[in-house]
Amino acid sequence: MASVMEPAADHLWASVGWILTAEGEEHIRPRTDEEWTLVRNSAVTIAESGNLLMMDRRKMDDEDWVAWSRDLIDAGDAAMQAADARDVQGVFDTGEQVYFACAGCHAQYWANDPNQFRQ
Repeated sequence: MASVMEPAADHLWASVGWILTAEGEEHIRPRTDEEWTLVRNSAVTIAESGNLLMMDRRKMDDEDWVAWSRDLIDAGDAAMQAADARDVQGVFDTGEQVYFACAGCHAQYWANDPNQFRQ
């Protein structure tokens, strides 16, 4: 998680947003093809992390764990589509999907044994 999934999610979340200051609104968004490619690469990593989490030696069970992993795949796929479309709001919205997939899984599994996910 810390080596693959977390950096990809952090990059996705940091790639778009808005900051309100006394001077006005600052828009954070990818502006170049290279920046959009990096967002897309993060989305691919998120989706593929869901696949990796369903591998036999990693999965905790065949029910909730697999469901959370599939939610992560769906979120990554949606983020890829948003990046391909250069859709800033779409990237922002899919960040929420990623968050809820991660937070739900963490609440169910990580809270019980945080040391098991140190990879």
